[in-house]
Amino acid sequence: MGRKQRSGRLLLLAGILAAGAALFALRLSFPAPEIYGNEKAEIDLSRLDRGMVEVRYTGGSEARIKVQITREEGEDYNYDLNNAGRWENFGLTEGDGEYTVRVLENVKESRYAPVLEHHLTLILEDPASPFRESSQYVCYSERSKAAVLAEELAAGMETEEETVDAVFEYIVGHVSYDMEKAETVKPGYLPDVDEVLAEGKGICFDYAALMTAMLRSRGIACRMAVGYAGRQYHAWVEVLSESGEWRLLDPTFVSANRGNEKVLDFVGEPENYQVRFYY
Repeated sequence: MGRKQRSGRLLLLAGILAAGAALFALRLSFPAPEIYGNEKAEIDLSRLDRGMVEVRYTGGSEARIKVQITREEGEDYNYDLNNAGRWENFGLTEGDGEYTVRVLENVKESRYAPVLEHHLTLILEDPASPFRESSQYVCYSERSKAAVLAEELAAGMETEEETVDAVFEYIVGHVSYDMEKAETVKPGYLPDVDEVLAEGKGICFDYAALMTAMLRSRGIACRMAVGYAGRQYHAWVEVLSESGEWRLLDPTFVSANRGNEKVLDFVGEPENYQVRFYY
């Protein structure tokens, strides 16, 4: 065999290996879906390493559909799910452990029947992973106006804490509490963070979702907490600080009570808040 032929074959082999490596890297970047389901519903676990599951209902019914996510010995997290077959994202926010994900179909009045159930084990390398992702309750994309604004506010900031403070101050200074909405909001309401930003008003759910979305879009771990502030059912924000501690922030109370020292003192005491759910 001539030297040129051997050289040509070596080049061909190198090209094949390089192409294979590129395809392998591509597959690593875009993991294949791990979908479990039946003719009624599907659960996608391809983002489980980030503490996320995607769910869709495919049964074709116009009935009301729900998703229930439960960690062993934990709270039941119940969500409405669209019945049009669109995927929706949900975080596994109670930490490592055994979870059950159920898709439920309304059969009569307030009665629901399971159409799909899947058990899974969650082990996260980074426990804060679900709190850096877009989800049903905290829904945004890189193109969201909320994300674009967060990028503008973060420009020139040297630390994550400075970015958190800038986003917090913007929201409490530009969003007002919507009393009419608070009195008329219907069960199943989901915040549209860009709409809240555009209208400049909202309820506690809106404040918390907007701030959480803006910070997550900057890669900052942030969770929306729902529970009780004193005796009031409420939503607020907790941000993972660079020291590894969760910092409580309440944009709703601060925005609606600027200058009220009693309220500001209340907000400054984390023991005044009792969380039930994290989103």
